[in-house]
Amino acid sequence: MQRLPPVLGYDVDTNLKPKWDFLVNTLRLTTFDVSRFPAYFSYPLEKVTMPRMAYLAAVNQPNAVWGLNLILTPSDDIFATKVTPVFFKIVFLFHPILRWHC
Repeated sequence: MQRLPPVLGYDVDTNLKPKWDFLVNTLRLTTFDVSRFPAYFSYPLEKVTMPRMAYLAAVNQPNAVWGLNLILTPSDDIFATKVTPVFFKIVFLFHPILRWHC
């Protein structure tokens, strides 16, 4: 809580629970992972987290290797060019498809 005080104001049912469920059930991560990066709860699930995780899965890059902070913190441009080994143009074309599927 000390590292992310605003989390105390987040709605449990509409914000925290869906993010927690995605973290545990889909990503297969643990409380340890979120304790290393509590800001996970501050990122939009449908607009940032799910598309990036779906993209990593599509290019066969395990999310556990990267860590939540390296996946969520960078801008879309930096994520596309530095975090994943694919050119930005491919990601730009792929990103709207990910949003549609998620």
